Amino acid sequence: GGALVSYVANSSVIVFSFVVKLPQILAILTAREARGLSSVSSALILFCYTAMSSYGYANGFALKNYVESVFLAVQEIILLSLILYYHGVQKLLLLTLSAGIYTGFVIAVLLGNVPMGILELMLMSVMPIGSWSKLLQIWKLYQEGHPGQVNATTWSLSAYGCLVRVVTSIFETKDTLLLASYFLALTLNMAIVMETLYYRKYPRTNKRIV
Repeated sequence: GGALVSYVANSSVIVFSFVVKLPQILAILTAREARGLSSVSSALILFCYTAMSSYGYANGFALKNYVESVFLAVQEIILLSLILYYHGVQKLLLLTLSAGIYTGFVIAVLLGNVPMGILELMLMSVMPIGSWSKLLQIWKLYQEGHPGQVNATTWSLSAYGCLVRVVTSIFETKDTLLLASYFLALTLNMAIVMETLYYRKYPRTNKRIV
């Protein structure tokens, strides 16, 4: 019954996490540009995935409890690299520097050299930072009045993941904070989907896409 439905839904989220960013990555590679995408938004999303996977690893949780965040982080690294690359050569230095810092942090986590207090603070900041990252993407789309290479499929899959988490929060964990967090993420993801589809049909042609 309900347990089976919940298991299937949760399993589907994990499976989708392996490929959720691929439509967006392929859209950029195909177009050879990253118009409409916010590099800051992507960087903040990467922070959230890193915080969740690092916290799970440091606490010795079963891999199944945070593997979703690991796969999403790997895809977000590729996505952010492409966005920075196509946004201009002048940002390649930033990309190299950021990659070095990020790699150093991951190695420190794997070696157990990051204090748990820092990881807990990072985890607590996931909800506000994750929300802010989506608001930045919403604003980027509004500014340009055109979806550019923003891929509605990727954001729809993200929304689906949040929807499943909302349902499981209601029927399983019954955690109000988690429920509020996933519901907010669902709302913002759907806003990006709707905004992308709207501007794809009704672009503001008088706006210059940068």
